[in-house]
Amino acid sequence: MEVKEHLVSLKVMRLLKPSMYCTLPVYSETTSNNFSDFLIDQAFDLNSNSAQMNISADFSQTDFLVIPQTFGNLYIGETFTCYICLYNQSIHKVKELSIKLELQTTNMKIPLKFNSSKSDYADEFEPDQKFDGIVEHDVKELGNHILICMVGYVNEKGEKMSFKKFYKFLVSKPFEIQPSYPFDKSDYSSESNQDLIFQAQIQNTTSNYLLMDQVQLQPIKSNIEISRLEAEKQSESELNTSEILKPLEVKQYLFKVKYDQLEKEEKPLIGKLDISWRYSFGEHGHLQTHPLGPPVEYTNKLHNDIELKFQRNSKEFYLENEILIICEIKNKSDRELDLLMKLENSENNERITFLWNCELIHQIGCLSPNESHFIELSVVPLRTGILRLSGITITDLFLKRKHEFSPVLNIFVVPKQDNTSLMKEDFSE
Repeated sequence: MEVKEHLVSLKVMRLLKPSMYCTLPVYSETTSNNFSDFLIDQAFDLNSNSAQMNISADFSQTDFLVIPQTFGNLYIGETFTCYICLYNQSIHKVKELSIKLELQTTNMKIPLKFNSSKSDYADEFEPDQKFDGIVEHDVKELGNHILICMVGYVNEKGEKMSFKKFYKFLVSKPFEIQPSYPFDKSDYSSESNQDLIFQAQIQNTTSNYLLMDQVQLQPIKSNIEISRLEAEKQSESELNTSEILKPLEVKQYLFKVKYDQLEKEEKPLIGKLDISWRYSFGEHGHLQTHPLGPPVEYTNKLHNDIELKFQRNSKEFYLENEILIICEIKNKSDRELDLLMKLENSENNERITFLWNCELIHQIGCLSPNESHFIELSVVPLRTGILRLSGITITDLFLKRKHEFSPVLNIFVVPKQDNTSLMKEDFSE
């Protein structure tokens, strides 16, 4: 069967922001100026004089913009925008030209609006005439997407002609989000209400720098109050570089959640994480997670034969201020244990986060089954934010078996108070 060539051609192109053209800087001696200019021209790989470009050879970024050559990556929360052009490539007039667009996902088919100054229908289509427009869609699903373009027209013989074209692309996740509750729920509860510290670890899985405009935990019920916790505050005149997320970088966001006490069998939902971000050229993205709930119960650090429990002397902890902790070591086995405790200062990425301000070796001695021993520990935090206490090793001297506890406790450290301002307030009184 002979396949007739259509009188109308269809072209689809995704609209993307350009990128900056970069090159490797070329260094040369100052005495060879002519050769230096030649090397700069070769490095940029452009037929242009380096003096006209007004660019130093010491920098890799140039003043040139590069037009995208590929479809690029598409992430959930972004707006998919494409340019569609119909062109009459024949010498005959075409009538009743129409186009219908659909986006097929794994779950549904979504009709798309063809934004054109001539709507999506043309009565007559002259030779060498084009019919174009733009399609936009906010991406809300992951996985494979198929853009379906259906074109219909009537040729010079009065025959109705139609054809379809399919364009497949993949939608990925811009972030890896890991919600957690780093504190014991009982530490923030009372008879009338319960307070929780909610932590969201967000990792940038794209290949671009992201400016985080907003990261909020929005409550889904009126009896829930949520506030953002910040370890350090910057002045308004300073650039808040902490909101810039590099590729593969992970940042922690903390929220304090207050809600009315509910029955134990209920599993209340707290809220949704609402994230807004921008790319280097100002493209916006918005993402909202599914509802998140509090932990069902708190599990202690249990290592078969030994159980550790901790009691803190306060609920507010300040930078470089001593924190007293009562540690309970309990024998959970059915035999007698002879235990020795060792403490080690923990390092995070070669940075010391806290120092133990007490003896590093404690001879606990023999403990009968279900017997407990209490030790007072002291620690000094050296950084703000969530501090994960670790570095506790308990050795069973009978079996020569070591039990490593890491981390054993999480506390939230804030900047220390200004003693000067406190003295002024006391003096004024």
